Amino acid sequence: MPIEPGVCLAYFPSWGYDKSSGRCVEFIYGGCQGNLNRFESKGECEEVCGNWTEVRFCGLFPLKGVSPAPAVWTHCNQPIKRGRCRGFMPSWGYDSELGRCRRFIYGGCGGNQNRFSSKHECKRACGK
Repeated sequence: MPIEPGVCLAYFPSWGYDKSSGRCVEFIYGGCQGNLNRFESKGECEEVCGNWTEVRFCGLFPLKGVSPAPAVWTHCNQPIKRGRCRGFMPSWGYDSELGRCRRFIYGGCGGNQNRFSSKHECKRACGK
């Protein structure tokens, strides 16, 4: 999936997988919308996306029916965290105790990777 900076104007240095170069690159995320090709560090991007020489695709469900990277599934088991800032960004996270995606307000910084811009993205990533 392409790198999407989103439509808002916040300034969050992020990393995404660039399939044309086959590597993780830095970009500025605006704070809302965008997609799941967004990571807080280069190392996390490389851990999830790796070196996709055969498939050349980073996302939750690579082509050819390959299962998602195990690191992605661990995001769904992380607790939902608002983060340490006081922004107001409606988000979705997977609540492993309830066994479903639920809405929460992300503060704009900190938190973890159990954060999605829509219920659809959360369900696609975590399966419920």
